[in-house]
Amino acid sequence: MTGCAAIGSISDQDPQPLLIRSRHGTYAICTVGKINNITEEGAQYGRTVAEKPEKVMVEFVSANPTGPMHMGNARGGVLGDCLAEVLHRAGNEVTREFYVND
Repeated sequence: MTGCAAIGSISDQDPQPLLIRSRHGTYAICTVGKINNITEEGAQYGRTVAEKPEKVMVEFVSANPTGPMHMGNARGGVLGDCLAEVLHRAGNEVTREFYVND
């Protein structure tokens, strides 16, 4: 993982969660043990093997390239690709159909 070289030096003995403190409050992110699991698993982190893998097709559209870009027309590509990746990491066989300028 890029930018995580310092994580290897964190002690596994520290049970305290890593925290983000901001003016809005303090939020627990995860424990040091979880960070070490993430770095050990690398790109395989979060992947599972489905009991009954399914073939899934996710269809989504691009933003209109001839009009102004805004969240309303940009979200289709982002949400479609994210949903397809979640289904893929859950062990399913995913096909992505990306319709340009539909």
